[in-house]
Amino acid sequence: ATLGALCGLSCIALSHSFWQLVASFALYASCVSSIVTLVDSVTLTHTSEGHGSYARIRLWGSIGFIASSMGFGYAVSKIDRRAVVVPIFLMSLLAVWSAASLARIRSATRQGPKPSFTAAKDLWRKPEIRIFLMATAAHWIACAPYHGSLALHVTAMGLSPSVISQSAALAVGSEVLVMLSWPWWSRRFTVRTLLIMSFAASAGRWFLMSRANSAAELALAACFHGLTFGVFYLACIDWMVKYTPASLRASGQALYAAATYGVGGMVGFVVSGRVYDAIGGHALFGWAAL
Repeated sequence: ATLGALCGLSCIALSHSFWQLVASFALYASCVSSIVTLVDSVTLTHTSEGHGSYARIRLWGSIGFIASSMGFGYAVSKIDRRAVVVPIFLMSLLAVWSAASLARIRSATRQGPKPSFTAAKDLWRKPEIRIFLMATAAHWIACAPYHGSLALHVTAMGLSPSVISQSAALAVGSEVLVMLSWPWWSRRFTVRTLLIMSFAASAGRWFLMSRANSAAELALAACFHGLTFGVFYLACIDWMVKYTPASLRASGQALYAAATYGVGGMVGFVVSGRVYDAIGGHALFGWAAL
């Protein structure tokens, strides 16, 4: 999966047309999506045996994101070919190292139904999982303007590119705080309540974005990311663990990723891109809030 993702990244650096980029990203995405579900499954198996908590391990991904986004934002003043090729090379080195490290972990066998497409379909037939996945996909559709159009929106407002990195770092910083304090959250609220809180916070955050006209206002909205993604992501993991047999943990994570980030992301990015072109960023975030 890692080698396939690296091939996709390498093709991005060699692309010179829209459809070459589409093919490169398709190869990259089809491979990298499975990496996330496999890593989540390995981590959940590890923590279920009493080795720490999922949130404390996952927060290192957020810390890495802060370091890379801030470094990239301040190191790059112009997006040119070098700004694409150099990060791809550095990410490739890290990806190979990570894959080699994780490949040494022995897989654990679990009692229960064996992974299969039939077993995955049986998970989908559970009403509590089906409704949950429809809700998470809708939430991710509403998040698409932020993930896909923030840079365009900031540039159109005439603000510095560093504002994008600052907003991203603040957003993920709030996410790290949530992950560090997750035992507090999970003890005091049910998973259902946490999801409702996350959805409500998203509506408020996108409403603020629809009104924001300065770097300070964008920074304020970014601080809601701990709720809109941190609480959302960890609550989703807890929900799928609750309703998925241990032997189908990777299948359950794959189903969640496919419905939320696959279907939700595809619909959200296509729709938000067209709406952005038609009515602009402020109005787009207003519709996201609605």
